[in-house]
Parts: sequence; C-alpha cells; structure tokens
Amino acid sequence: MASMAEESDPPISIVFLENHSYSHVVFDDVKQSYAPGVDLTCHYSLSKHIAQRSKDWLGIFKVGWTTPRDYFTFVWVPTPSNTSTGAQEVLFKAYYLPKDEEEYYQFCYVDQDGAVRGASSPFRFHLEEDEDMVIVPSPEVLEDLQEQNKRILGENQELKENSELLSKECNDIQALLKVTQETVTLLENEKVALQSQNVALQSQNADLQVQNADLQSLNKGLQNQNIDLRNQREDLVPTSQLRAVEVELLCAKEEIGKISAQKQELEKHLESGVVREQKLDLKVKALKEEEGDLRRNYRSCEAERNQLRDLNQKLRTEGDVMKKNLQLALDQIDRLQTEKADLKKEIGKMYMDSEDKAKHLKDIMQEKEQMQCTVAMQMEHAQKLEKLLQQERQDMVLTRKREETVQQQLALKMIHKKVPHSSITQKPSLTRTREEQRGHPENAGFGKSDSKGVETETCLMCGKEMEEDLVALHIEMEHTLKCPTCSATYSELERQVYDDHLYCHTVQEGF
Repeated sequence: MASMAEESDPPISIVFLENHSYSHVVFDDVKQSYAPGVDLTCHYSLSKHIAQRSKDWLGIFKVGWTTPRDYFTFVWVPTPSNTSTGAQEVLFKAYYLPKDEEEYYQFCYVDQDGAVRGASSPFRFHLEEDEDMVIVPSPEVLEDLQEQNKRILGENQELKENSELLSKECNDIQALLKVTQETVTLLENEKVALQSQNVALQSQNADLQVQNADLQSLNKGLQNQNIDLRNQREDLVPTSQLRAVEVELLCAKEEIGKISAQKQELEKHLESGVVREQKLDLKVKALKEEEGDLRRNYRSCEAERNQLRDLNQKLRTEGDVMKKNLQLALDQIDRLQTEKADLKKEIGKMYMDSEDKAKHLKDIMQEKEQMQCTVAMQMEHAQKLEKLLQQERQDMVLTRKREETVQQQLALKMIHKKVPHSSITQKPSLTRTREEQRGHPENAGFGKSDSKGVETETCLMCGKEMEEDLVALHIEMEHTLKCPTCSATYSELERQVYDDHLYCHTVQEGF
C-alpha cells in the first residue's frame, strides 16, 4: 500500500485543465458519502492508454479545484512492478481525511508529470440517515422502476378484479346458505309436524287395534252364539229370531270389514309417513353436510379475500412509495440537469480563463527564452571568469613556490654567513611589489620585525598584525569566499565575481 502524503510532496507541474485526460483512469464503487473518522479504500481501474509510473499519485480534492496543487491529501499509487492495468486500490488513513461534513470532494489521479488523468464523482464525509437519503437512479434503473410500477399496477388491478369476483361469489354463497338454512328450518318444522301426525296416527292405530280386538271378540262371541243358535234351532227356535241374529251377525261382519279397511289405510298412511320421515332425515342430513361445506368454503373465501385485501393494500402502499420515489428521482434529475447546464457555463468560463492563461503562459515562455539567453551569456562570461581565476590561482601557486625557494635560500645564506635575522625584512617588500605588479590582492600585507627579531606582517584588509607565516592562513580563513556547491575560492575583494559565480549555479539548478 502506498505511503501517506505527509512524507514528501507529490510532483506537480503547470498543466492546464484542457490538457488533462480524465477518461484514462476510472474510479469504481464511489459512494455518495463516507463515514468520517474511518479509513477509506479507493478502487480504480487503469485504461490501456496510460502506463503507471513510480511517481504517480492519487489525491482527494475539494470540488471546485483549479490546479493539482489544490489537493487536500494524497497517497502514492502502488509501484508498477506490483500492479497491472486492471483494478487497483489505495488506502487513505482516517487521520488525514477531511473533517468537514458539508463540503464535497472527489478523487483525482495525477501522473508524475502533474497531469490529471482521471476524476471521480463527488462525495461527502457525512453520516446519512435512512429517511434523509435520496437515491438518484440512472435512466436504465428509472425505466425499470417505471416498468415495475406498471406491472405492479396491473397486478393490483387484477387482484382487485379477483377480489371483487370473490366478494360476489362470497355473497352468492351467503345467499345460498341463507336459503339453505331457511329450507332446513322448513324441513325441520315439517319433520316435527310429521312426527306429531305420526304419533297421532300411532295412537289412532292403537285405538283401532283395541276396537278391532273388541270387534273380533264380539265376532267370536256372535259366532259362538250363532253356533249355539244353530244348535238350538233344532230345538225349534223361532225363525224370526234366528234371522235377527243373522242380520246382526252380518252387520257385525260389515263393521269388522270397514274397521279392517280403515286399519289397512292407516297402516299404509303410517308407512308412507315413516318413509317420508326417513327421506326428510336423509335430506336434512345432506343439507347439513352441504351447509358445513358452504361454511368451510365461506371461511376459505373470507380468508382469501382478507389476504387479497392485505396484498392489495401492500401493493397500493408500495405503488405510492414508488410513485413518490419516482417523483423525487425526476425532481433530482431535473435539478442535476440544471446543475449540469450551470456547470457547462462555468466550464465555458473556465475555458475562456484558460485561454487567457495560455496567452499569459506564452508571454512567460518568451520571457523565459530571453532569460535563458541572458543566463547562457552570463554562464559563458562566468566560465571565462573561472578560467581567468584558475589561471591566476596557478600563477599564485607558482609565485608562492618561488617565494618559498627564495626564503629557503636566504635562510641558508643567513646561517652560513651569520647574517642578522633582520636582514631578510626586505622580502615582504619584494612580495608586495610582485603582488602589485600582478594586481591580485590575495596576499595583502606588509612585513616588519618586532623588538624580539620575529618578522611580522600587517593584513591590508583588516589591519591586524601577525607573524609572517600566519598571514596566508589568516587571509584564507577570514577573507576568503568559498562556493558551497563546487568549493571554488575567491578573495573578499572579488565579491562581485563570487556573486556572479553563485548566480550561475542557481540558474543551472533552475533549468
């Protein structure tokens, strides 16, 4: 993972907006808002038109930035040896992220030449509430929402029609159930009446059976009496009395026949009543079973109708929510289109400003070319001066060597001839005469002998008196200018030459 921006500044050059290629790097999965105080991972992909280099970087910019220098924070992208042109990612630590929750920011990929090669959509560092979130769908998602809304409305209408049909069917079942209940009530009343009539017929039948038994007893008694009469007829019973008994016997037989016929008719009527009662029982049982089925169907239809009513209400609520979201999305799209138009105007204005900046840059480039020519001339002059200085240094080295040789020779003569030490005080005059002839002030001093016979010299630059052997060291330490870049040395009297030399180094570093 790349290091954070605070370790070193990224490479930035003067590259105007019209020269940027924002389509070479595409940022993936950029959210509308990120939680503040949490590490942020940025995902991006490189196109085939860009080759990732070691000094490429990825920064977070506040919306409205004008140059790559306006970055808030940045990270170095992974090294090219460890990556490919596919999907990449970098990590921004939470400590370096913006703390302002109201401002909008965006990711920008900047190459090592300072050109922006990709920019993301805006986002914020803000905690969004679910009820405050407004989702702006794309046109494809918007079409899908509209088709889904139409489909749900169609299903809602179909469910509504099915609900009406079920309601009508339920009403028909309720009416049929009511008719069935009324029929069952009538049949039950008729059954009670038939049962009462059957009880009466059974009672009448019992009476007729008792009467029949009496008549049979009477008939048996009459038959016995007839037998007795027949037996007694032989005992000269009057014919009139016998005929009266026969007539009474015939009447009794007729009465018995009527009673038997009436009994048979009652038995038939009783049997038909029992059969009819059995049929009514079967019909009541069937009607009760049908009533149970109807009740179960009614409960099932009622439950299905309740489910359809709940589903219809749910679909209606979802439809209202989708209509509301669709309207919000349309309003958001209108607002974004307005912002897009304003942004186009602003971009046009920025292009006009960039043209002015391009003209200004052209003038700067011309001035730069003139400065380069001047610097080249100054560098050439500086090189000539350096050559002269080197030649003078060589001459000074030769002169010093000659002076040292002369001093050694004078010292040898003094030793052999035992000449007083003060006799060599003429040497500084010779040295000063030689320096005056050369016109170089480096060994600027004059010599004399103190009371102890030690030869001294006075520095002509600061007037300080010291031993002759220390004058050169004093001038080198106190009155010599040394270049910090190339270690070239100059006398303090050559201040202008030294400044020109330093300026040449500054110009070389700048270009």
